[in-house]
Parts: sequence; C-alpha cells; structure tokens
Amino acid sequence: GLVTDAATTSTHAGTHGTNGTLDKSGILTYTTDNNNIISGNGKAGIYTLDSGNSTDESQIIGNKIGVDITGQNIIANHEHGIRLLFTQHLTIGGSGDARNIISGNNSTGISIESGSHIQSGSDIIIDNNYIGINKDGDVALTNQGNGISIASASAVYEITNNVISSNATSGIEFYNVGNADVPT
Repeated sequence: GLVTDAATTSTHAGTHGTNGTLDKSGILTYTTDNNNIISGNGKAGIYTLDSGNSTDESQIIGNKIGVDITGQNIIANHEHGIRLLFTQHLTIGGSGDARNIISGNNSTGISIESGSHIQSGSDIIIDNNYIGINKDGDVALTNQGNGISIASASAVYEITNNVISSNATSGIEFYNVGNADVPT
C-alpha cells in the first residue's frame, strides 16, 4: 500500500514514476491517462499516518483501490481501502477523473478511526466516489466492512455525491462522534 507521514518527501506512487506524486503534505495526484491501482496489499491500500501540521489541502483522487485496472474486478486490500490516522484537511475524490473507485476491500472502504486524532476544525471531504461498486456503478464489488466508518468527532465532514452500495455492513457508520450532520 501507500503509507505517508510528515517526513515523506518526493515519494512517487503508481507505475510510471512522477505520474503519481506524493509530497510531504500528503497530496496524491495523477495524470488522467495513468491513474494509480492500489490493490492486493497486505494491509490498507492507503494509510495516512500524518499529513503534517500544514493548512494545505491534501487529496486522494482518481485511484482504483481494491480493484483491477478496469475497475470491474476485485483485487482486495487485506484491510481498509483508505485508513486515516492523524489526518487533516483532506479531500477524497471529486468530479470527473478525480473520482476514486474504493471497492472489494477485506474491511471498510474508508476508515476514519477512533483515536485517530483528526485535527480539531479540520475538514474531511469525501465527494463523488464509487464505494462498494464497479467503475460503471452497476455491479457490486463488496467491501467486507462499512462503506465509510467515522469515529472521530473533532473534524467537519462533508460527504456528498458518492454512490455507496453493496457493502457488507453499513453504507456510512458514525460512532462515538457526538452530533453529526449529513446533508440530504
């Protein structure tokens, strides 16, 4: 998988060197013609350990996590598709080519864990992803846990425009978060 921490510098993700680049603030980007396949790992596909103390926005965009290059077949990560720990100011997904396919993982698609110490006042945006289904949005590729699990009350969450379907347990699970507001 891909593990980041505050000391990470000039790390390249993907198969063609600088086409997928991760800098020390945790920004993972790609070029449209060469997205990252983050699948078949022994633990989480992406594990953000620490995005630093920066106010810069970090992004996880345009990846296939837990599936093959076609986005149609499962190549499961052993644990979560994305696991967040000590993370702040993060966007997962977006419109068009920024959408992630987060499916087929042996645990939760996106896990924001208890005790993760998400920075108070940080924003975590999860937008326009396919979670638990294939890239066409018409075939179940089940995550074996929740689609999204949130166990940290200190951040502001914006969860919009996602298709979250066919996960083994809940689509979105909030626990130990106090008051949560999910837009309709």
